Amino acid sequence: MVRQQYGKKNGFVTLTAVLVLGLVALITVSGSLLTSNDNFSKNKTLRISIAARHLAESCAEIALNTLKSNVAYTGNENMVLPFGTCSILTISGSGNNNRVLQTRATISNITRELQIDIQTINPNTIITAWQELDI
Repeated sequence: MVRQQYGKKNGFVTLTAVLVLGLVALITVSGSLLTSNDNFSKNKTLRISIAARHLAESCAEIALNTLKSNVAYTGNENMVLPFGTCSILTISGSGNNNRVLQTRATISNITRELQIDIQTINPNTIITAWQELDI
């Protein structure tokens, strides 16, 4: 009879240990999942922000090519694409020298804006600054 009680206590201790370890594992897994979900959201925002910057750079390249073929080009264009919008803002200055070009791109409410300072357009384009602006 003493043997049976000892076996029951041993089973109770084992069951309690399994439950405690299971609870610790559940808490650890839940924390990891919540952290992963938060990191996924941050990574998604970062990816969209990078894509918006690339879109603004693409618009800048389009504007530079247009300026190269037509130095009277003043910008003021909007392009609506399936994944976002891009604007070539008013290009300041006139003629072949000292022009300032700005582009803005938005994807999923994330906007990036660039400014390109151009010393000379033709025959060889000389860019003195290519920078992202704080919005």
